[in-house]
Amino acid sequence: MEGIKRLAEMLEGQKDKYLIIIVNHLMLQTEMNEAFLNEEDIHKQVASKVFNVPLEEVTKEQRTAAKAVNFGIVYGISGFGLAEQLGISRKKAEQYIEQYLEKYKGVKEFMDRIEFGVE
Repeated sequence: MEGIKRLAEMLEGQKDKYLIIIVNHLMLQTEMNEAFLNEEDIHKQVASKVFNVPLEEVTKEQRTAAKAVNFGIVYGISGFGLAEQLGISRKKAEQYIEQYLEKYKGVKEFMDRIEFGVE
């Protein structure tokens, strides 16, 4: 019981970070899992892939957008919702989501299975 309590304390304040890892593990997104295990910046890595730029050239704005998409996808965000959150056009937000789902095909497959109740 003490071990569970300690784990809960460790996770406090980092729930969103671990939620992404758990969801990506379920979706078999091994690149994100490896980034987490290597203590790399997951959002920066996603930005690099989604925006097709080298990791070291990812801007703060690109990382912020990737972070919003990472969390948004988990919660079913729409292009409209992402546009509102980032202060960008709906068209651009929908592009971000499409690019993300193209780069992380396992996410789309997982979402489709959940939506249609396929296991």
